Amino acid sequence: MTGVIKSNRCGTCRKRKVKCDEVKPVCGPCQKGQRCCEAPISKVKFVKPKGLSPRTVTQCMPRESTTREISPVLSPQPMQTPAEGLTAVLVETFNGSSIGLRLSTMANFIQEIPRRLGHSAVLDATIACLVHRRLFLLNDGYDAINKQQQLYLKAVNSLSLVINDPMEGYSDNTLCAVALLGEIELLGGGLTHLQGGSGYIMHAGGAARLIQYRGADRHREGFGKLLLAYRRGAIVADAIVRGDDCFLQHQPWTDLSFDDLPSTTFGHVSEDMVAVLLALPTLLKELRQFRTLEAAIDCQTVLSRAQTLRRTLQQIGSLIDEAVNTAKDIFEVSGTLGDTQVPVVYEYKEKSLAYACALYWGLSIVLETIINRLLPTNYPQAVGEAIVHRCDRARQQICMSFEYSLRFWPLGSMYMAGPLIMSFYGATDEQKEWITTALGKLSSHIPGSEVFWSRQALEVLSRLYVGEWSDVMSSK
Repeated sequence: MTGVIKSNRCGTCRKRKVKCDEVKPVCGPCQKGQRCCEAPISKVKFVKPKGLSPRTVTQCMPRESTTREISPVLSPQPMQTPAEGLTAVLVETFNGSSIGLRLSTMANFIQEIPRRLGHSAVLDATIACLVHRRLFLLNDGYDAINKQQQLYLKAVNSLSLVINDPMEGYSDNTLCAVALLGEIELLGGGLTHLQGGSGYIMHAGGAARLIQYRGADRHREGFGKLLLAYRRGAIVADAIVRGDDCFLQHQPWTDLSFDDLPSTTFGHVSEDMVAVLLALPTLLKELRQFRTLEAAIDCQTVLSRAQTLRRTLQQIGSLIDEAVNTAKDIFEVSGTLGDTQVPVVYEYKEKSLAYACALYWGLSIVLETIINRLLPTNYPQAVGEAIVHRCDRARQQICMSFEYSLRFWPLGSMYMAGPLIMSFYGATDEQKEWITTALGKLSSHIPGSEVFWSRQALEVLSRLYVGEWSDVMSSK
């Protein structure tokens, strides 16, 4: 005779003899108390039947056959804890037939997360949400939107419980959770369709503030350094939206070096390009101050800064120009999408080179546009025409790089979003329509993406990148 345990309380709550809400993977009491949420014990409990003596038990046992089978000896398998189960699921997502659906494609720090699970309720909840969203994208038609929203809200609630804690709130695990919540928004697994895209902006800004509050020393090595390296682009975007400097351009942040991080053949080119990107918010801030007379800054000062950045960018970009001209690591092939506007596309030796090229051409358009607007009126007309021609060429090269990025869709293709936005300003109506459509394809998995990648939204975003901050604010 057996007795059945009706409750499905976790093992931790059962040992503590407290009520459990039975939420998976981490229940409410364990999450609140920052305890390890152990798996529920077996629901079937074997007990000795009443009134049954040892003799009776012996009589009830089946007689042993004369032809005896030797059963293999099976070693008992320990029950997985929720954290162990989540870790196993996460590791499985690092491999697969489609590179665009491997979580490791998102960022190099993802592979450092498994060993951290089970030690942070907010990170566990965030990874459960991320893995579930990836399952949604993997299985077309997998209908579990309500479940996804529940997981997302649980992760956000877990974050709210720890964010004010002086220890856990500033930990690497919490920062990782905040950063990944932004990625979940980009993958359409948050509440983006209800917030018009503000969810990603909120988490991007939150991660930037958290990194700044933690201080540079917590990002000099290890996991904290990997997280900062990954978030630099989002930190720059946050500074541009706020119309402020990027704090990474000031001491002691400028002392940090990322040369020792794992890199690819062209990783150093991307690093040099990021250095120019980090200086962009300061240029845009000075440009705004010049135009609005907020500070005593003259046109020549802003122009000189823009020209200095352009020279630095051109020095870095000489390697890219050489790769394009020699057709060794970048070569032209016929497009496969049947696109009449961009029939010829670029094929790249590796993704890091594709990212560096797209960023190079995007920054070139931004800096050339700013310089052209600041040049004195008595400058030769041919100078302005040459700048416009270089911008048109860079815009074409960004469009030629789009098809290559789709092979990493959806988890690893969003690196093209920034360069496409940069190329929007100054484009023809036909080109703007193409760019809008391309961004729509990149984010087709995100509910409501047609709102924040609309033609009107892109007009606003692209103007921010060339310093028309006050015009954007007045248009709102």
